Amino acid sequence: MVCETTFKQILPSPDHKWTVVVDEEGCEGMMAFISYVSANVDLVTDRPIILQDIPIVTVDTIGYDYRRPRVVWLAPDVLQIRIPWSANFDLWVRNANGVRIDMRYDTSWIDEGKK
Repeated sequence: MVCETTFKQILPSPDHKWTVVVDEEGCEGMMAFISYVSANVDLVTDRPIILQDIPIVTVDTIGYDYRRPRVVWLAPDVLQIRIPWSANFDLWVRNANGVRIDMRYDTSWIDEGKK
């Protein structure tokens, strides 16, 4: 299986203690039916000294951009992650070393299609 990772969004927290990273991983096998594309959201910091990488959520995007999670910092310790209502996902943590994870279903892409 051959896999490729692409960084889609890198966003530091307002206090610069954390950085949220959204990447997309696509893997292809010898046959198309074992291919997959998923997006991962991780919190990364190098403070105090040791690099920390905390997986937050993995979303099955099937390769569609609109299914990728959208992230925004609401405060230095609150990260909001918006996931399309139809996406399958695995949430790994709700609180990551003092950063609260605010998960929301996003239906805006449905509303935009109605215009």
